[in-house]
Amino acid sequence: MKKLLMVIGVILCAFVLSESAFAAQESSTVLFEQVCGKCHSLERASSRARTKTGWNRTVTRMTEKMVTLGYSDVSQGDAQQIVDYLHSNHGYKSSGINRAEERRQELLEKVTSSEAQLSTAEERRQKLLEKVTSSKAQLSKAEERRQKLLEKFTPTKARTVSVGAKTVRP
Repeated sequence: MKKLLMVIGVILCAFVLSESAFAAQESSTVLFEQVCGKCHSLERASSRARTKTGWNRTVTRMTEKMVTLGYSDVSQGDAQQIVDYLHSNHGYKSSGINRAEERRQELLEKVTSSEAQLSTAEERRQKLLEKVTSSKAQLSKAEERRQKLLEKFTPTKARTVSVGAKTVRP
C-alpha cells in the first residue's frame, strides 16, 4: 500500500512539474509573440539560429530600438525570458557538430564586433591626423605672419642722432 501511494505521489509530482514547465514555456511563447510581434513577423524574429550570447545581443538591440520607436520599455526579466525562449527553441544545440557551429558563431560575432571597434578606432585616428595636419598648417601660417611682422618692424639701418658730444640711437 505504501509503495502504491509513493508511486501515485511521484506520478502526481511529475505531472505538476510538467504542467508548470509547460505553463512557463507557454508564457515565454506568449511574451515573445507580444514583444517581438510589435515590429516584425515572428518568422523573421526567429529565422536564424544564434548562440545565447547572440540572442542576448539581438534582444538588447531590439528592445533599445523599441524604446526609440516609442514602444513601452521591456523589463530585464522579460528580455531574459525572451532570450531563454529563443535560445531553447531557435538556438544552436550544444552537442557534437552543433556545439562546434555554436563556437564558430560566437567567434564570428566577436570578430565582427572587433572589426567594428577597429573601424571606429581607425576613424578616430584619421580625424586626429586631420587635426594635427590642420594645426601644423595653422602654425606654419602663424610663423609666416610673425616673420613678416618682424621684417616690417625691424629697422633696416640703425639711425643715430647726435646730441651734443654724445651719439644716441632712438
